[in-house]
Amino acid sequence: MSRDEWYRAQTWDDSTQEAFETRLSRSRTAFHRAQYLYIQGATLTATNKRREVAAGRALLERVITDFPGEDLQVAGAHYALAESLIDSNPDAAIEHLRACLALEQGANFSHRTELLLAETLLANEPTEETLNEIASLLNTADSEAFFHVEAWRIAVARARLNSKQGDTLGATAQARRALELLADNTPKLPRHPDVGLIKPDRDTVAEMRKLAR
Repeated sequence: MSRDEWYRAQTWDDSTQEAFETRLSRSRTAFHRAQYLYIQGATLTATNKRREVAAGRALLERVITDFPGEDLQVAGAHYALAESLIDSNPDAAIEHLRACLALEQGANFSHRTELLLAETLLANEPTEETLNEIASLLNTADSEAFFHVEAWRIAVARARLNSKQGDTLGATAQARRALELLADNTPKLPRHPDVGLIKPDRDTVAEMRKLAR
């Protein structure tokens, strides 16, 4: 077993859990225990396997409840939980994203939470008040965007936002912006050519083309 394999397991059974808990109990500091729980929890929720996702969520919840003073790990746990719940329980995902965002205020870390929160709110029957919040979140996200995929997601979200607000011209402009970004989908980091590239699904591309007409 490699040095960090014990807290990055992608399968979860009784023996794996027992080994993890044994190693975790040997960790001397709250910081490291919270970190190991977060990494293992996030690894399991990313597998998209039912048993592993359930176990991962339980580990992430432990970070939040057992280590409330470890802001970085708690924020990460909220974000990872939100990602795993967006499709099945969007209301819970939104609560976790808001909690993550609250911890990020004034901190020296960020998960780009504003963008995911804006997208999630937008996809779940937003009210007029929520639409205004989404616009503000996207403005913040835009000021922090670096990679093409971030700019693409922002343009797509703004096109959808404008469409919901009845701003046809704005929706068209943002959809065209999204398609321009897709056409110029080049790497920002030459040494890491696959990082930050746009990988859209067909439905979103078709949606942007329709709005861009």
